[in-house]
Amino acid sequence: YGLTHIDEMDNQHTGINLTHVFDWSDNLTSTVTAYRNEFKRNWFKFDGRNPETGDNILEDANNGNTNAQAILDGTRDVTGLRYKNNDRTYDSYGVQANFNWLVGEHDVNFGARQHYDETDRFQPVEVYDQVNGQLVYQGTNAVGSSDNRLEEAQALSLWITDDYQVTDRLLLNLSLRMEDVETKARRYAGGAARSLVTDRVDNDYREYLAGISGTFDLTDNWQVLAGFHEGMIPLSAGEKDGTEPGKSDNYEFGLRFNHGVFYGEAIAFYSDFSNLVEQCSVAVQCSNGAESGSYSVGGAKVKGLEFQAGTLFTAGDFLIPVDLAYTYTDAETTSGDEFASGQQ
Repeated sequence: YGLTHIDEMDNQHTGINLTHVFDWSDNLTSTVTAYRNEFKRNWFKFDGRNPETGDNILEDANNGNTNAQAILDGTRDVTGLRYKNNDRTYDSYGVQANFNWLVGEHDVNFGARQHYDETDRFQPVEVYDQVNGQLVYQGTNAVGSSDNRLEEAQALSLWITDDYQVTDRLLLNLSLRMEDVETKARRYAGGAARSLVTDRVDNDYREYLAGISGTFDLTDNWQVLAGFHEGMIPLSAGEKDGTEPGKSDNYEFGLRFNHGVFYGEAIAFYSDFSNLVEQCSVAVQCSNGAESGSYSVGGAKVKGLEFQAGTLFTAGDFLIPVDLAYTYTDAETTSGDEFASGQQ
């Protein structure tokens, strides 16, 4: 369309990852990783509003409004067209250290990660007139606080895991981790200089998450597995002080079979969410219609069955793998009425 010919998506991405591995002894190895990720994008586009009616211009055109269609085509003069710089920068960086220690029948991993990230939004709206099929720049509107904001988070993670070969047939996996997260969000007035804070929100929380799982070889071909793990859904920056992250208790039980090139497994799972948290975006709005931040819908239960099987066929010099996978999920909320139960 003539109306949207100046729309443009511009992306820039830079990532760096440095890893150092050191053998302290035959049984102790450390792996240290430093990383940084930068992603900047500006999705410059028409806001979709018909300046003559105030409604969505595509809906107007589809409903038979010939003026709306002419504006789209670039054949009708009009004033006050709004094009927004959806300009955002995402930056994350940190350092992680993990130690692997072999002690008898124990394969122990322990370590820590300090992580930082931020989202920087400065999104001015430019105004154009359409004159004789050309878009003529008229000016840039002042940026409101919703389009001028900085969101930051830092998270400290500590963990220890132990793969314990109890017997030749029994393997236990034990884990414990701690997540300490601090977030803050600021909204500004006064343009790019950010001379005035109009809204300030801070939050912090700490969770300890345990897990245990194991496998037992019934025979050389059959194996049973079971596990329990505590889960956490982090919150977006901008949540108020005292807001708790999503939490869940997760159970699984299954059976595996392996014989030559054929394998198969069936696993039943059950997750009990004491606080299910949605992450809101323009593409996937939360249940309350929010397009940013997080939204808690209360308790929820998710259960289901995963099945997969596969084998390998030989055709001359070719090896042809064939796999089949199926998942059944049944989920429902247990508090509030934001969601209806659903199956797939």
